[in-house]
Amino acid sequence: EKSLNDRELLARAVRLRAITQAAGALLFVNDRPDIARLCGADGVHVGQTDLSVADVRRIAGPTVLVGKSTHSAGEISAAIDETPDYIAVGPMFASATKPEVQVAGARLLAEAAGLSDLPIVAIGGITASNVSGLVCRSPFAVAVSHAVISASDAATAAREIRGAVTRDAK
Repeated sequence: EKSLNDRELLARAVRLRAITQAAGALLFVNDRPDIARLCGADGVHVGQTDLSVADVRRIAGPTVLVGKSTHSAGEISAAIDETPDYIAVGPMFASATKPEVQVAGARLLAEAAGLSDLPIVAIGGITASNVSGLVCRSPFAVAVSHAVISASDAATAAREIRGAVTRDAK
């Protein structure tokens, strides 16, 4: 798929905002606090080379949730110092969306749980068949993209992953 220009991206975000509100779900925008603010998103997720958590809040507003991706213990500690609302840790497995990033695995997830009380989001290469065992503590979540958007039935793929996480959390 070709890259969207800013107008197309905003139009898509506005449509997604309507869908997520109707479903009672949160909407997070990746890397773009300006688009998040304009569409009324609940949150923004940023990576290591993106804007700081403080700068995202300045642009998106003080009530927007902000998450930060991390790939090592050092990045986790630095992210905690930025006071995000959650930290994403990964990739847990080889990821089609971030093939250049070294797999961190469940060991780093456990380390993150010991470093902070912030909610933790496991990210990277997660599927229904490999998510078992990632739940490290509460609050905890998983982020998926490729496993859902590449599935022939995205809704079923998402339900299967959610079901596997829910079983592990019990």
